[in-house]
Amino acid sequence: MNNKKFGHFRFFDNNGRLANEPIADGDPVVVNYWHRNTRNVSLLRNIAYIDPNGYVWKAWRGNIVNGLSTPRWCWFIIPPYVAKAREASVFHDVWCEVGKNGINCPPSWKVHQMFYFAMRANGVHPIPAFVRWFFVRVFGPRF
Repeated sequence: MNNKKFGHFRFFDNNGRLANEPIADGDPVVVNYWHRNTRNVSLLRNIAYIDPNGYVWKAWRGNIVNGLSTPRWCWFIIPPYVAKAREASVFHDVWCEVGKNGINCPPSWKVHQMFYFAMRANGVHPIPAFVRWFFVRVFGPRF
C-alpha cells in the first residue's frame, strides 16, 4: 500500500519519459536480475522515486545494487530481504554510489532521508523504517 504523503514510484516509458501514473499498489517497483551466488541484482528497467518535495530520484537500467546491507548479526531485528524496504534500498544504493564517485549528488544525509521516505511511500511501517534509516544515517557512507 503506497503512502502518498511520502512520495511515489514511477516507471519510465519507452521514450525515456516518466510514466504519467505512479506504479500501482501490489505491482513490483524493482524489475531485476539476481546475480548467481551473490546478493547483487541488476536493474532491468529505469525507475524513479519522486519524494514528497517533488525531487526525482532515478535508478537506471543496468545499475547493480545489493539491497539492504544489514549485518548478519542483526538480521533478527532488521531482516535484509523485506521486499518493500529492499525496493527503497535500490534508490539508496544507486545514490550512495553516485555520491561516492563525486558526481553531482545531494549530501549523504539527504540520500539517507530519501531512503526513509521511499520505505514509507512503499508501505513500510514507521518503526522498522526508522530503525533502518537510523542505521544508515549512523553507519552509512558520508559524502
